[in-house]
Amino acid sequence: TNNSITMSLTGGLQGYRVIGLYLGAYNFTGSNNSINSPDIGLDYVGSVDTLMVGSSLVGSVNSIYVDNNAKNNYVLNSSVIQSTISPSSGNVTIQWYARINVTNSSKQLVTSTINVTDKLSRNAYYELSNTAGLTPWFIVNDSVIGSNATNFNNHQITVNTSGYTTNTTYFNLSSMEIGRAHV
Repeated sequence: TNNSITMSLTGGLQGYRVIGLYLGAYNFTGSNNSINSPDIGLDYVGSVDTLMVGSSLVGSVNSIYVDNNAKNNYVLNSSVIQSTISPSSGNVTIQWYARINVTNSSKQLVTSTINVTDKLSRNAYYELSNTAGLTPWFIVNDSVIGSNATNFNNHQITVNTSGYTTNTTYFNLSSMEIGRAHV
């Protein structure tokens, strides 16, 4: 937690990988880490049930490498370029914190029922917004990268408010933090 790891390569190591964090762990949580490597930022080596939160994961070749059947590994609210995640065997789930703010056309905050589903029509979140029109922060899956690859975007937000027409809005987790639904 709260680590900064910067790796560099200066000649003589041709054919070797430079790895920022080599993680072969079970039930591990790390947060607020900055990992930067000229090769692989984070290598999940057979890791099971791990969580990396609020971190920056950068590798010139791979931000994350997944191998040795790593499973149930999560990267939450972290800076990572998904196209640089390389799954050899196993998987990693990318997640984001999300929050919904509901207002009416006059920008007044409205208490509403919020239902968020992923593109597979699975419920991701269901709750009432508070009197300020906000939901609490909740975790939503963006994608699973690896042997069980799944992209959950676009998500659908359905807002029901007494006296208003139901509103449905779509959003892509990779490109936004707060969904704003207007009723």
